[in-house]
Amino acid sequence: MRQTRRTALVLALVLCLSVLVSAIPRTAARAERAASHAGLSILGFTLYPDIQYRYYYNQLSLTEKRVYNTLVNELPKFPKTIQISDSVNEDSLLKIYDAVRYDNPEFFFLGLKCSYKRNRLVRTVTPSYVLSKKTYESQLKAVNQAADRLLKNLPQNASDYEKELYVYNKLGTYTKYSNSGTASHGPYGALVRKQSNCEGYARTLQLLLNRAGVVNHVVPGKAIKRDGSRPNHMWNVVTVGGQDYCADLTWDDYDRNFAGGDTKALPSHYYFNRSAEVFRKDHLPTDSAAVRTCTSDNANYFRRNSLYYTSYNADTKRAIQSKLKAALKNGDDSFEVMFAASAWSAAKKDLATNGRLLAWARSSGARGGRCIATEKYKVVRIVL
Repeated sequence: MRQTRRTALVLALVLCLSVLVSAIPRTAARAERAASHAGLSILGFTLYPDIQYRYYYNQLSLTEKRVYNTLVNELPKFPKTIQISDSVNEDSLLKIYDAVRYDNPEFFFLGLKCSYKRNRLVRTVTPSYVLSKKTYESQLKAVNQAADRLLKNLPQNASDYEKELYVYNKLGTYTKYSNSGTASHGPYGALVRKQSNCEGYARTLQLLLNRAGVVNHVVPGKAIKRDGSRPNHMWNVVTVGGQDYCADLTWDDYDRNFAGGDTKALPSHYYFNRSAEVFRKDHLPTDSAAVRTCTSDNANYFRRNSLYYTSYNADTKRAIQSKLKAALKNGDDSFEVMFAASAWSAAKKDLATNGRLLAWARSSGARGGRCIATEKYKVVRIVL
């Protein structure tokens, strides 16, 4: 009976403190995160000031959270082994280790695997590292400096949607796709070398959104390609206006596929804030629960900015031309519109094949430019 009461008391205290911590303003949480990973500890549990960013931590049991706490506190010291006090099985330990990796984009020194030994008295975790402590500290400093520069002009009073779009566009313009070397898997590759693979895009977007105060988490899984292959892939879930959305900057930063090679143009936005249903066509999450709450397309770029059209007629043309002029006046170096399937054929023929969109751009003072019509996405896009 005493044990039951004690357990109930612990759970009640943890719940109450979780509510209090979650109420901390995001700016305060960011300051805490920048200073330290340490949080409020009570009865063996750590309640992090940035708890809203630790999606995978919040999927763990209480015992698993204690092990997570130990790993997060010890790993930056680069120990050969870490002793833990709680008994967990090997599957649980691997789940915890992945949670630490997925929640903490700053931990880009970690390898993919760890080993676990246990007996009655001693339980130890042996992590794997892809960097030395000295190299990591040097790279982390460079990452922080690059992140500060990228976020320098972030609108502080902007909405979460505006912050997300700012970061998405900046990172997409700043980085190009590369799968070469260990650095491409994390923020150092994306922000310092300016080259990144899908994991690097996702983890760097996560890191920058964390700093901007936008709740998000990464989603590991598989890409579903047209040839049927399913390579490893990673993307993000971002919370905007209380609603979760899927976002994949890797697949939106596709300017490398133009004949001219890489460009510095803004990324596309087809995969910006979409529902899990849309993503299901070519994205397969390792854990479907990680995207289960993504049920809306309301904050998708095209819908949010009135750039999605269900018909193609004279009114549509006038609306698109007006939007294009506004984009050019704003200094944008690209412009794109999306169509419903019923309007796609006519829009593609007129805007892309017949060159109307480029003609409008040039009549408004734009020089040069290229146009691409993407059948899969039903998007017509010009890069100037």
